[in-house]
Amino acid sequence: DLGRNLSQILAHELAHRIYRELGAENAEDYRAATLWWNRSASPGIPSWVCFRTGFVEADGRISPAKDFSNNVEYYLFIPAKLKALTPQAYDWIKTYFPANFKLGRGSP
Repeated sequence: DLGRNLSQILAHELAHRIYRELGAENAEDYRAATLWWNRSASPGIPSWVCFRTGFVEADGRISPAKDFSNNVEYYLFIPAKLKALTPQAYDWIKTYFPANFKLGRGSP
């Protein structure tokens, strides 16, 4: 438990679904913006490595999908931390999602 409330958990879990539905071009654009690289020699079986050091949560290093979900959660709930640690993710999310993709006070 990291002190997350139900809204944060739901946002995080929905972000997993959004990532799966981004489409190949948008998913690749996110991975490129956030410095993920597929080092696999086998087509269809990715082996991800990230070439940046800033992550809002340690488990974001696991995969681009986990990183994306963490970043969307922080974009909505703790944008200052996301902007400080992973500004390229903050900028990508701000560009990709519509201007009304926010919670209200304190959101980007």
